Amino acid sequence: MKRPEGVKASKARGKKPVAEEKAMKEFETMWSIRQHDLAQKEHLSKMRLLDSLTAKKEPLVEYEEELKKKLINELLLS
Repeated sequence: MKRPEGVKASKARGKKPVAEEKAMKEFETMWSIRQHDLAQKEHLSKMRLLDSLTAKKEPLVEYEEELKKKLINELLLS
């Protein structure tokens, strides 16, 4: 028995949404991991900056003191 023309093509098209769905889910997973990674990097960067400000022996300039207070507040609230 011979299939009508285009039957195989329509079957193949029917399976694509599953592959697209899988690719989309994989992309969303990668994106959420990337966002989490960037947030951690930002947090570490702020911690290093605060550490360098607190390690200074000489008195801090006014803007450094303000930055130090701001970083302490941000890190305590997060």
